[in-house]
Amino acid sequence: QQQLYQSSIRRHCDGRSGAGRAGEEREGGGRMQQYLSGIGVRSSVKIVTKFPNIGKLTPENAESKVKFLRSIGIEEAYRAIEAYPQLLGLRVDSNMNPKVEYFKSLGLSNEETASVILRYPQLLGFSLKENIQVKVEYLRQVGFGSSMREILIKFPQILSLSIDENLDPKISYLRSLAVKNMSAMVRRCPKMLSYNLDHTIIPKVQLLRNLNVSVVAIIEPYPQIFGLSIKHNILPKIRYLQSIGVKDPMRLIMMTPQVLSLNIERTLNPKIERMKAAGVKDIPQLLYANPQVLKLNSERNLVPKLDFLLGPMGLRTNELQRCAAIFSLSLEKRIQPRFAQIEEIGILEKGQKNFQQPNRKTQICSFSQTLVVIF
Repeated sequence: QQQLYQSSIRRHCDGRSGAGRAGEEREGGGRMQQYLSGIGVRSSVKIVTKFPNIGKLTPENAESKVKFLRSIGIEEAYRAIEAYPQLLGLRVDSNMNPKVEYFKSLGLSNEETASVILRYPQLLGFSLKENIQVKVEYLRQVGFGSSMREILIKFPQILSLSIDENLDPKISYLRSLAVKNMSAMVRRCPKMLSYNLDHTIIPKVQLLRNLNVSVVAIIEPYPQIFGLSIKHNILPKIRYLQSIGVKDPMRLIMMTPQVLSLNIERTLNPKIERMKAAGVKDIPQLLYANPQVLKLNSERNLVPKLDFLLGPMGLRTNELQRCAAIFSLSLEKRIQPRFAQIEEIGILEKGQKNFQQPNRKTQICSFSQTLVVIF
């Protein structure tokens, strides 16, 4: 990659030397700096200083690279240059374009290919035959062929990882855990393959085992757990759930492991406090019935639904857990229209009459279940 870059630069430099050449280089560097600033590159001075050979290029040559990037859908070419200035020294016809066409051959659309390049423009400097194609073939051999497109879109940096020192040891370890669908798991979080095996992945597995939960039941649907800190994220969430009365927090986490990624102060606690303010007393039971409640946006989702369920619908706070599935439905598109329909045909009136009967607990449960089916 470095040799390719250097040889490409040399093709655009003259063979002169001495004071005359130094003066021209300073002038050229100034022109390149001015050109880069003109297309939006904020670090033009730093780039020309750090990569002197870029200053030897002509603005006309750099413009050909910018035009190519824009032609494949990267309108903000300056972002790719800021992330990988060396691309200015690459040839369009023999280096940049073949890689773009190769990614398209893997099933990526023009827009997706542009997104992959913009997220990791260093790919343009990789050897197509000796690096990119070798990694893609390896991923196919280990069973990720059907997920290749999604993997590259989410984490194109995967092509920078060593097969022998990085990819293979991690994939072998994860398979030793009896993960049923490795391809789907990696597709959900391909970045996990860049995490350190000994210091990041294995400690999380050991923690889950110490907590007496099924490792696969958590890491397969939520491999993002490998990117969370045990000290600053996972354990504080467990302690927080215990503090609000959840006696078996791992049961809740197994149902919705994504709760581990939610911020306590900004996300979890405001929801709990809002439910308390609404009069919900048995919050743990509500969470067990529908742990997705913790993922709802407090102001745009949870609060409006609480207000509607406890207001116009007339439910009581101790009835919420019996129809907790309703919290996962859209208020405007599902709950309110269906509620208007059941009001119109009189189902709600019959249910309310049933509430007055002696065996109220049975009737509440029956009516709440009916609401879930209807909604």
